[in-house]
Amino acid sequence: MVAPLSAPYYVVYAYCIVSDLVDGIIARKLNVVSTQGSMLDTYGDFAFVIVILITMFRCFNMPTWLIVWISVIAVVKIASGIVSVIRHSGVVAHTYLDKVSGLLIVLIIPIVQFSVIGLGIPAAIACVVASVTAIEDTAIAFSKRKVTSSTLTFFKLEE
Repeated sequence: MVAPLSAPYYVVYAYCIVSDLVDGIIARKLNVVSTQGSMLDTYGDFAFVIVILITMFRCFNMPTWLIVWISVIAVVKIASGIVSVIRHSGVVAHTYLDKVSGLLIVLIIPIVQFSVIGLGIPAAIACVVASVTAIEDTAIAFSKRKVTSSTLTFFKLEE
C-alpha cells in the first residue's frame, strides 16, 4: 500500500493523470475510438475521483459545507450520467467543462499539500466549476439532439 501524500503516492498519481490524458489521444490517432472505450474512460475518471476524495478525507480537515457540496455534485453527475447512457445509446459526453473540472480536481491535493492557502479556496473554485459542469452534463443528458463521446459543449450538439 502506498502512503497518501508520499513520493510513491505522487508517482502513481502522476501516472494516472498522464495515462488518462494519453489514452484518448492514442485512440483518436489510431482511429480506435469506441463507445466502450469512452465508457471505460468515464469509469476510470470516476474511480480516480473516488481515490482523490478518500485522500482528501484521510489527510485534510474537510468542512461540512464542502462535504455537502461534493455530495450534491456527485448525485447530479451520477444521475445525469445514467440518464445520458439511457437516452443516448450508452454515450456520456466528455466536454471542455468536464476536462477543466477534472484538472482542478486533480490539482487540489498537491495545491493543498504544498501551499499555505489551505483547502477552502481551491475546493470552492473546483466545486463552482464542477457544479457548472454538472448542470451542462444534465442539459446534454436531457437534450434531444445527437450526443457523442466527443461532444465538447452543450452549445455544439449535433442536430
